[in-house]
Amino acid sequence: MAYLIVKCKPLGDQWECDADRTPMFICDDWKTLKLDYLFEVYRINDNNTFDLVKDYETPMSYGMALYYWDKNVDPEEVQPTIIKEWPKREREEGIPKKVRTAMHRKGVKELTNELSSCGTITWFYNNKYWVYGEYADFDYSLGY
Repeated sequence: MAYLIVKCKPLGDQWECDADRTPMFICDDWKTLKLDYLFEVYRINDNNTFDLVKDYETPMSYGMALYYWDKNVDPEEVQPTIIKEWPKREREEGIPKKVRTAMHRKGVKELTNELSSCGTITWFYNNKYWVYGEYADFDYSLGY
């Protein structure tokens, strides 16, 4: 079976179309792809029609992670440095001990078990913006 991989860039408040779509390549096994952009997958049928298999808003992986950005970089342009990911962990499961220890070592004196409404805890230490928060595929939020 062949699959068409389509790169998708969300358009935000557009009414006519929700994403700019660019066909990228055809492959036989899309489930092992490690792409650094949002994408959709279309099955190419024997009669040359397409069936949507994966929407760009459906993540391949998700969970919680501890990560940081250096102060002088734009988090919209640069991926963070990942310390640890907890795949499939939900925000309701609280903050792991490793994160609490890291937060304490990095200047956070008042520890809380509450994540903000956007699913993150953020703090600034040693010219870095630290985050414990949700991720999906390659999307890591600065938490604001």
